Amino acid sequence: MKLSSKFRLIVVVAAMGLIALASFWLNTEQRVIESGKREEIKNLVESASGIIARQYRLETEGKTTRPEAQQSAIESVRATAQVLRNG
Repeated sequence: MKLSSKFRLIVVVAAMGLIALASFWLNTEQRVIESGKREEIKNLVESASGIIARQYRLETEGKTTRPEAQQSAIESVRATAQVLRNG
């Protein structure tokens, strides 16, 4: 085998290795990003659930009317979602 053929083989194998490494890295990064998004969504749902439960409790205790509780819950959930989106 000629020296130029050996050099080409080394270059091809190195390129394939870099491509495999980049593919693995991108796959890992995608999983990390998706995991972060899932956690963000989970936090938003838990926050919204807590806000709604609190407003429901205030309404059932007679401390606020249903429309007031609903409006307050909507505003609080929107504000919480905005804070979570902006980090």
